[in-house]
Parts: sequence; C-alpha cells; structure tokens
Amino acid sequence: MNYINEDNRQFMARVSIIVHIALTLLSLYLILFLPSSVYSQKDINVNDSYKIIKNLSDNTGDSVYAQITSYKNNVYTVWQDNVISKDPLNYDILMRKSNDEGATYSDVVNLSNNTGFSEHPQIAVSGNNVYVVWIDNTSGNREIYFVRSTDGGATYDNIINLSMDTKDSHNQEIAAFGDNVYVVWTDSSKILFKASTDRGATFNDLQIISNDVGKPSSSYPKIAANDDNVYVVWDVYGDEPNNNYLIANNNGDGIFFTKSTDNGNYFGQIIRLNHDIKYGESQIHAKGNNVYVVWSSSGPHASSNMEDNYNRSSIFFTKSTDSGNTFTSPTSIDQQFKNPSNVQIVEDKNQVYIAAQGIPTNNNPLKNVEIFLINSSVTRDNFQKTVNISNNSGVSECPSLAASGNNLYITWEDSTPGNHEILFSTKTWKTIS
Repeated sequence: MNYINEDNRQFMARVSIIVHIALTLLSLYLILFLPSSVYSQKDINVNDSYKIIKNLSDNTGDSVYAQITSYKNNVYTVWQDNVISKDPLNYDILMRKSNDEGATYSDVVNLSNNTGFSEHPQIAVSGNNVYVVWIDNTSGNREIYFVRSTDGGATYDNIINLSMDTKDSHNQEIAAFGDNVYVVWTDSSKILFKASTDRGATFNDLQIISNDVGKPSSSYPKIAANDDNVYVVWDVYGDEPNNNYLIANNNGDGIFFTKSTDNGNYFGQIIRLNHDIKYGESQIHAKGNNVYVVWSSSGPHASSNMEDNYNRSSIFFTKSTDSGNTFTSPTSIDQQFKNPSNVQIVEDKNQVYIAAQGIPTNNNPLKNVEIFLINSSVTRDNFQKTVNISNNSGVSECPSLAASGNNLYITWEDSTPGNHEILFSTKTWKTIS
C-alpha cells in the first residue's frame, strides 16, 4: 500500500512537471509568435496610445535597417532582408507601400533582386516620384545603387550605379524636392555628392564636398533639401572613439555643415556645429526656413565606466531659422531614457519630433532597448515629454520617421517576434503636450 501511494506520488509529480513545462513552452510561444496586432502600446507621460503595431516584414528571414517616407496618403517602407535568398551573404532591398495612411499594405517588392549583398537602403519621395539608394557589392566592391519610380511606387525603372568606383562607397543618404534628387556618400575619406534635376533620370557630375572626413567608415553624411537649398551635415572622428563617441577638440573633429543655395551646383563655407561638446552620428531635417540638426553622444565628461556613460548620455539639438545661415548653440535634451542612439528628426504641423533608440531608466542595458519619441512645438524647443513607442520585451532599434497629412509614421527593427522584423506604427495626433 505504501509502495502504491509512493508510486502515485511519483506519477503525479511527473505529471506536474510535464504540465509546468508545457505551460512554460506555451507562454514562451505566445510571447514570441503572437501576431503584431496584439502589441499594445502605453505612453509614459500622457493618457494616449498608438495605433496597433504592424509587422511589415513578417517573415522567417533577417529583416533589418528599415527606412520610411510618406506623401499625402501614401507611405513607403524599405529594408534589407535575406528571406528570399536564405543566404547571409545575399540580402535584398525590399519595399512595401500603403496608399491609405498605413491601414493596409501592398505585397513586398524586391528592388535589388541580384546576387550581391544589398544593404542600408535610404528613401525619399517628391509627389509621385519615389527614390531609393542602397549599398551593393554585386560589381565586386561596394557601390551606391539607385532606383526610381515615377508612378507612386507602382513600377520601378532600371537600377543605376551612381558611384562607379573601384573603391568602397558607403554611408549614403538621399533627399528630394520638386524635380531634384540629391545623393551624398563617403568614399576614401571624402564626402561625395551627386544631383539630378530631372527626377532621377540622369545625374550631374560627381562633386567633392569634403576631402577629409577622418575615418570614412565612421563618418555619416546626412542630407536635406527645401526649395533651392541643399543642406549636408557629417561627423568627423579625429581620435579613437571612447565608447563610440568623442569629446570635441581642435583637431578637426566634430559635426560639420555646409549648404548650397542653387540646387547643389555650389556649396559654401563649411562650419562646425557642435562647438566644444561631444558628438556622434547626426541627422538633419529641413522645412521652410527651418533646418534642424540632432545627434546623440555621451555626457559632458568621458568615463571608462559603461553604465556611467549610459546614465549621462544625451541628445543634442541645434536649429536654424534662416535657411542654415546661422544656428543656435547646441542644447542637451533631457530625455527620459539612457544611451540614446540612431536619432531621427522631422517637423510637421508646427511640431518637431525626435525619435531614438534607448534603454529605459533603471533597466538592464543588455536586455532591453526601446524606441522613444520626443516632441516640441516649433517655436518653444522644449522637448519635455517622452513616449515609449515599442514598449516590448525585445531589442527595438534603428527608428525612422515620416510625416504627412494628419499622420506621423514610425518604423523600426525589432527582435520581439522571435527574429528581426520590421515593425510600424502611426499616430493621428500632432502633439504630446
């Protein structure tokens, strides 16, 4: 009798263990594989919420480095992905379009569709013209490839090799205004530039904006355009990075800016924007007479302690209200998260929005990175409220912003679904405060 009771207890214990394991596996499955429609967002400081997050890639491949742009009701998103080739050395540039403010999306279009490694796409739109550039090594070394659509993304023309160089070309960016298209990139310690005045059908001769960017792989030129003005900003690393960021000094490093007032035919004086504060990868946006430049960097003093640098990291902001002739002294935005990076900025409806990836306060920096949004009115520059857009358990990184009509759009790369996917959210309000 005792033996039977003992056997029963052992049997029930085994059943309990099996049930516990099953429930644990079920919970893990629900966390990793629930569809994107169940993601719920919660704002940090306001009683408001974002629309349901969509999974735009939704595949078994590695979907990374998304970029977004919009015009009226149309929203365009591009990213790099190896789902088609299943080959880690053959990524393609994929595109999806929405013509109803992000409510529904078209099927995926493969823009690159070649045997090489296609990476880091950038996108711009002007009316019905959509332009995409990316890095591609199909020719044997990294080149800047370009493709355009003149019918709102319904069809795309043949791919053009913009760089046509035997040296590595990379860190490309694109901007468009009216019939003009502008592309900038780095190549052999130079900032290079090409312009088109016929909607990307042909491009003018190559221009050198700067002959000395220090380490070309660490310099990221950014570009913006409005009317006849073209603005370019880039960072120069003069010393070895400390935790990927540097203290500015007089050795030719920092964040630099130049502008053209004649559609990129001639660029004027190069000026330094960051003065004596730290700097990192910058971003630029222009609308009307306003030009905005932001970057993220560590605190005012270097520290060998990583957590200390996390706690004291900051986003720096400067702007011009006279089309880039003069800029305000850079100010530090007191964001409500640590270690900001991949900072983005856009202006729309008299609001300025900054997006960045960062680590929630009092969170383990190695386990959770989120996408945060900060905004201010155009006139006040008081970035005080922060919203956690991603608000999930995975690593959320590389945000991209766009605004048109009544909507603000944001996309990013996220590991929460179980592999790297491209997530998307939109908001129909124009102020956090």
